[in-house]
Amino acid sequence: MRRATRLILIILATMLLLIGCGSGNQQPQPGGSTEPKEGGTLVLGDSWSVVTMDPAMYNDDGSWHVINNVFDALVAHNSKREIIPRLAESWENPDNNTWIFHLRKDARWQDGNEVFPEGEGPEVTAEDVKYSIERILDPATRSARVTLVNSVDKVEVIDKYTVKITTKEPDAFLLDNLASVYIVNKQIIETLGPEKFARNPIGSGPFKFEEMKPDDYVSLVRNEDYYIKPNLERIIIKPIPDPNALLIALESGDVDVVAQVPQKDVERIEADPNLEVMRQATAAYRYMAFHCENEPTKDPKFREAIALAIDMDAAVNAIFPPGMAERAYGPVCPNILGYDPSLSRYWEYNPEKALDILAELGYQDTDGDGYLDKDGKPLTLRIIAPQDTNRTKLSVIVATSLDELGIKTEVQNLEWGTLLSEVEKGNFDIHILGGYSGPNGMLFMFHSRNRGPNGNSSLYSNPEVDELLDRAITLVNPAEREPVWKQAQELIVQDKPHIPAYHEYFFFAYNKKVQDYYGSFQFVTLENNVWLSE
Repeated sequence: MRRATRLILIILATMLLLIGCGSGNQQPQPGGSTEPKEGGTLVLGDSWSVVTMDPAMYNDDGSWHVINNVFDALVAHNSKREIIPRLAESWENPDNNTWIFHLRKDARWQDGNEVFPEGEGPEVTAEDVKYSIERILDPATRSARVTLVNSVDKVEVIDKYTVKITTKEPDAFLLDNLASVYIVNKQIIETLGPEKFARNPIGSGPFKFEEMKPDDYVSLVRNEDYYIKPNLERIIIKPIPDPNALLIALESGDVDVVAQVPQKDVERIEADPNLEVMRQATAAYRYMAFHCENEPTKDPKFREAIALAIDMDAAVNAIFPPGMAERAYGPVCPNILGYDPSLSRYWEYNPEKALDILAELGYQDTDGDGYLDKDGKPLTLRIIAPQDTNRTKLSVIVATSLDELGIKTEVQNLEWGTLLSEVEKGNFDIHILGGYSGPNGMLFMFHSRNRGPNGNSSLYSNPEVDELLDRAITLVNPAEREPVWKQAQELIVQDKPHIPAYHEYFFFAYNKKVQDYYGSFQFVTLENNVWLSE
């Protein structure tokens, strides 16, 4: 076996590139006046443009940033991803298939428009909730949000302010999903028509849609009748897709808030006395995935050998400065139910042991060229990865580690569309990807029914894991669900369809005059009401 000199040099070189990078603050540091002020315009610099403002049709962040402020959902997520009330002031589930929501009695549809004249906005009622969910479920709508409510069997109006949702089977993630199901009004949609409604939305949220100039800005104005009066008078959302131009706009004061500050720029933004940087509470899971249906990676012992050959702790420390990411030992991210750092016991760096396992599987250097072979063929693995900086670095470190062990690699860093196409076709031995970082991520990534483009891109299958995941999603009580979720996760880690790499954090940045902001695009909730100190 070669000495690990080349890997060490790669890691040291990567660390030199990152020297001087800082870490983002996890909590905002208030500045200026401590008494909330009303008025002022908040300018949000957005990386994405708006596609549609119909809550049943959106599937992108740019549209969500408008929809989430113009419309209300039954519930919301706070900064810790806990469920908090929104239109529903309370709820109960008398059995695992039944959810009863009690609506606020002070929520009204926005007025002063062509549907409802000034002062004539009606109350939000249980009929609106029923209509909204059934509209999403209606195949004729072709809603992009239908997967959120696929478990719903029926929606019943109990009275004006009470609605009952019955699911076909217990759905542990229904509340989480309902935070992204926005309530609409039948009269508004029928009066405007779906196309006009998507361009000129009328909701019940804290801000009213004012106007949009495509690829220039969207203007929202305060809803004076909202049950929590917004402090901000107006929000302007400006799409600026170029990340450098977006940060320049923040530094110059042209925008007040931006999302997804590149990690290389965090230190620079932190050094600006007028700006604040905040790390998101939740992270994104990144991993190496094996092709579990093709030789040689279908063999769990082979996957174990590859895992033993890679010092993933050193790799993560080389790629990221402190605070930007943390080593992943399982697929569940920090602050998500089921996160289990004790799974570190399953990940060991031991190249000698890796060689012993490979020898047992018949891989040896029979011709003395420094590389392993079997039946006269060299052991070669094709690794594909995205072109982003961090996963490109990871692919280089992984390839170097395997080369040191005596395994040839073919590494390709592909454009996103090409990468996904290659993954879907199965043209890989190892791919480096990420995603599905929410509370039900394991279901998508590891259940056998989702093999392929639906999430299980490693084509992994384990009936025992399937049974545990199926059982877990029927356990509505998180305290009952967590041990089952953790048991499934431990089996997955033992099988090693993935080598978990890291949980990557993302960063918001904002002007210090922005107060009561916790790093989301929810500017008015029961827990915060953003205001400007100047």
